[in-house]
Amino acid sequence: MIQLFKRFRESPVLWTGFVTLLRTGGFFLVLPIVLRKIPTEELGMWYVFLSIAQFSGIVELGFSPNIARFASFFLGGAASARSLGIDHAEGEKREPNLAGIAGLARMGCSLYPKLGAAMGLLMMVGGGLWLSIHFGAKFWNLQVAPAFFLYAAGMTANMYGLFWMNLLFGVDRVRQGQEVFAIGLILNYILCAVGLLCGAGLYALALGQIALALLPRWLAYRIVKRDFLSKTPEIQPVSWRDLWPMTWRSGLCTFAGWLSLPVMTLICAQVVGLADTARYGLSMQLITMVYGLAGTWIGVKWPQIGVMRTRREYSLMRRLVFERSALSLLTFAVGGAVAWWLAPEAIHLFKSKTNFLPPVLLALLFGVVFVDFIIGMGKSFLVSGNHMPHLESVLATGVLTVIVAFVFGHLWGILGIILAPAFCQLIFNFWYTLRLCWIDFYPINEAKRGPGNNLCAPLN
Repeated sequence: MIQLFKRFRESPVLWTGFVTLLRTGGFFLVLPIVLRKIPTEELGMWYVFLSIAQFSGIVELGFSPNIARFASFFLGGAASARSLGIDHAEGEKREPNLAGIAGLARMGCSLYPKLGAAMGLLMMVGGGLWLSIHFGAKFWNLQVAPAFFLYAAGMTANMYGLFWMNLLFGVDRVRQGQEVFAIGLILNYILCAVGLLCGAGLYALALGQIALALLPRWLAYRIVKRDFLSKTPEIQPVSWRDLWPMTWRSGLCTFAGWLSLPVMTLICAQVVGLADTARYGLSMQLITMVYGLAGTWIGVKWPQIGVMRTRREYSLMRRLVFERSALSLLTFAVGGAVAWWLAPEAIHLFKSKTNFLPPVLLALLFGVVFVDFIIGMGKSFLVSGNHMPHLESVLATGVLTVIVAFVFGHLWGILGIILAPAFCQLIFNFWYTLRLCWIDFYPINEAKRGPGNNLCAPLN
């Protein structure tokens, strides 16, 4: 029993799974209170707030995942932060480059206050103006508008230290990252539940999200400082310019990914109204939990995959990726079927003001997100090699998805908006991404070729 507990305590997979189950359990504990205390249109407005925050976060441009990836390269012994591709570790020792990790941390401390200010401006001014124009009096009342600006202020503060969780993940401290995230989740649920029971409405949801954002970042900073930054007096200079070639690509790819699925919430709000937006948002929240649980198997291994790439351990990398991808796909399929069957039944017990989408539409939405899940794993694998050969395809697909979603939405309502992302992905991007992944599984030894012969060279 002691050994079993110790294994659970030290396993990043089990901790990530536990956090996902905690999110699911907390969701269903808090959900009855949310659905009884918050009217349907206000809940729809909340999902719009979340979409605006996600869009505004694009000003971060993708620096944080690049910081995580470069941290894994330094952990594998990379001598420098090569802008594109990997500075492979040489020799037998392959000791972690702690000075490089310290340089990444210093760069983040300098860069992120500027990004936080930009996000606050975009979210408060741009987001507030959009909400005012589209919803008028439904937004400008004491229950909604101040809650939005409180939430926006919290997300702005969160941006100042956003990179610490990614840095912790990049140095393969996934378990500790999940531990601190679990603490943030528990505090989030407590604040939400107590606030809602006290009649705080959207303010309670905003405060919960702020706590979830800020506390884990602060704890991650303490762990990285204790276990890495304090272990070396040297700091290897790392400039944001070293990360910029991949960062602007990551930013565009993130924006394209937002256009390919998350933006559907805003399109729902504009085309079919807040009531359907609430049902769509609630359904997406359920599916996102399944997405997170399924992604656990492969997600905890990205830092190790970065180390394997740095050390040219390609056969180990292929076996790990194939095994973990199969587990992730199976988990999504089984978890999706169970959630589709049980969640609508459970929500009736809550006497909710807002329901999930009807069963057929909910099943279609699960299928659409499953396609996105496969593409997401493929994109993450490609990016782990510090290149992005799929950028143009992803960007074109995102733009096409928005156009098609508006057309389909006006023709067939919520059904058209659900179908648009899968329709656009399956035309080309789905198959193209899988083909690129297959090529990248068998890289040519860089020592035997020049930089111009890379079959998976990043786009200029």
